[in-house]
Parts: sequence; C-alpha cells; structure tokens
Amino acid sequence: MKKDSIILYANQWGALTRLTDEQLGRLFRYIFMWMRDEELDPDSWPVHLQLAFDFLTLQIALDSEKYLQKKKRIQKSKEAEMSAQNVKQISQFEQLARVRGNVDEDVDVDEDVDVDKDISLSLEKPKKGDEKEKEKNKEEKIQSFIKFWNDAIDSSGSRLRKVRILTPERRRKIEAIIDTFPGKDAGTAINYAMRSQYCNGETQRRTKPVDFDWLIRLENFTKALEGSL
Repeated sequence: MKKDSIILYANQWGALTRLTDEQLGRLFRYIFMWMRDEELDPDSWPVHLQLAFDFLTLQIALDSEKYLQKKKRIQKSKEAEMSAQNVKQISQFEQLARVRGNVDEDVDVDEDVDVDKDISLSLEKPKKGDEKEKEKNKEEKIQSFIKFWNDAIDSSGSRLRKVRILTPERRRKIEAIIDTFPGKDAGTAINYAMRSQYCNGETQRRTKPVDFDWLIRLENFTKALEGSL
C-alpha cells in the first residue's frame, strides 16, 4: 500500500540531470503509473531513465512505509484511549442501572463510584404496588440512558447527534431497550454505534449519520450490540 501523495527532494535533481525533457516527462508518467499499480516494462527504457525511476520510487516507497507506520501508531493510540473511555463509561452506566432498580435485589454501592449528582438516587427497592416509585425509577433510567448517549458522543467524537427532546415515542422505545438489555449491554451497543463507520455515515452505503430514533429501534439496537452495523 502506497501513500496517495509523493514528496520530491531537491537533492534528487542530480539523478535527473542526464535525462532529456522528453525522458523527464516519461519518468513522471511512469511514476504515476507505478503509484496506481499499472503494468510497466522498465527493461525497455534507456538506462538513465531506469536509474532515475529506481532512485525516485525507492524514496517514495520508504516515505510510504514511514507514513503507514506512523498512521498505525496513531490508530493504536486512539484505540487504546477509546477503549479506556469505553470501559469507564460502561462501568458507570451499569452502576447507575443497578442503583436505579435494574436488579431484583438490594445492592451495596461503592462510595468511590462517581454517579450523576444531578439525579437523586434511591437505594431502596420500590415497594410492591408503589406505582409512583416505579415511575420515578423508570424516569431516572431513561434520563441515564440519554445522558450516557450524549456523553458518549463527546468522548468519542462521533458524528451522531445528541438527544435534545424526549418525545413519547422515544420514551417508549428507550423503555423497551431498558427492559430488554442489561445496563452493560446497552452501554456496549451505544459505544459500538459511536465507532461504527456505517452509523457515522462514512461508507458508500450511508453518507449521513444515523439518527437517534433509527438506532433505538430494538432490531437496530440489537445489531449495534452485536457489532453488525
């Protein structure tokens, strides 16, 4: 794999001085053909043209290798940073889900866990038949889901848009997700979507990011969790 651009250096001129203007034109045509992996027949060229071609393409190949190695290092660094952020976010989302009634038994909360201070949390299980308490817990989990989505966009740099308005239809779909997926799985699906080229509109099939309403359909959310998007 070569870079899609090349660099010419002033000190390379010495290898080109013995070429005629016609040969210089042919040289640069051949270099572009070589960059495009087109078939060439250097054995039929004049010796001076062969030497100049070998000299320039060697430097281009070296530059390409340096570029690719640098690109790989940057990508690994980004992946490591993203992985650390994902682990932290998923852990927070799971903890919030557990505290807000996502398990069937009481849990102890580590004092060191940093939960959302803007939402009051109750460690008590809602009493049987206490519909008001159940609705409160449901609302807290919905707000936690939306906050996790918006925070994931900030931390990942995704092109997906933040949620600004909670419509009745969105509320219904989020409730279905919360009822279907544990907090950890829901967090994983969101983070997969943030990194997905398809969801970010960076593929030939999709050139615009998906929207929130599309992704929170159960079938699409399931694909996001399975890494199929």
